[in-house]
Amino acid sequence: MIAYRVRTLETDATGEVEKLCNSMASDGWRLASSAVESIGARKTRVWLFFEREVTDDEIERAARQFASLATR
Repeated sequence: MIAYRVRTLETDATGEVEKLCNSMASDGWRLASSAVESIGARKTRVWLFFEREVTDDEIERAARQFASLATR
């Protein structure tokens, strides 16, 4: 199964985007796509779309966690 995650940044420094990508990669996420919008003279809004393979164990753990939250 594939899991997806979208992260959004408003920044004027490309280093912040690189730092986020490296952080996500260390957790097994890979950058699938991106989009950028100019929101000022120097500032941009960046959408980063990540994906990763999810193991059966992770799915079971998430289902147990969801079930315990739903019964509270």
